[in-house]
Amino acid sequence: MRMASIVERPRKGGKSTFQVKWRQDGSGWQSEKFGDRPRAEQFKSLVDAHGPPANARLTDRTTAMCGCFADR
Repeated sequence: MRMASIVERPRKGGKSTFQVKWRQDGSGWQSEKFGDRPRAEQFKSLVDAHGPPANARLTDRTTAMCGCFADR
C-alpha cells in the first residue's frame, strides 16, 4: 500500500507551506512543497493511487498531469 503524508510547515510572516512526503523505493523519504493545502492534497492523492513520480524531483510531465504546482 502506498501512503504519502502532508506536513504543514509554518513560515515567517504567518503563511505556511505544505510538504507531501513519501517513501521512494525504500531508499528514504522524498518530498515536495506546495503553497496551499488543496494542491498538496491533490498531489498526495496521486501518489497514494499511482505511486510517486519516476524520479524523486517532479518532472514537467507530472506537473502537467497534476496541474497543482502553479504557485510553488
